[in-house]
Amino acid sequence: MSLYYNDLDGNGSIDPIFCYYIDGIAYPDISKDDLTEQVPSLKMKFLAYKEYSAVTINKLFTPPQLRDASVLKAGQMRSIYLENNGDSF
Repeated sequence: MSLYYNDLDGNGSIDPIFCYYIDGIAYPDISKDDLTEQVPSLKMKFLAYKEYSAVTINKLFTPPQLRDASVLKAGQMRSIYLENNGDSF
């Protein structure tokens, strides 16, 4: 998973976009309705839900928008158990 975050629509607030990967390609993990509520400028970009269902993060936002965004990535999604032994885990 990854989290892209920046003021993607220029309204002064940070827009977080979670993504999941299929074959190394990032897809937004947010519904079309939730995304267009968060970033209203995208309402007219993808009118059909079917079209939005196959959109990648690179088609949602321009290269300058993504270049300026910060990205956090999580490569491991398994649960683990850590025990604190005082000076080590």
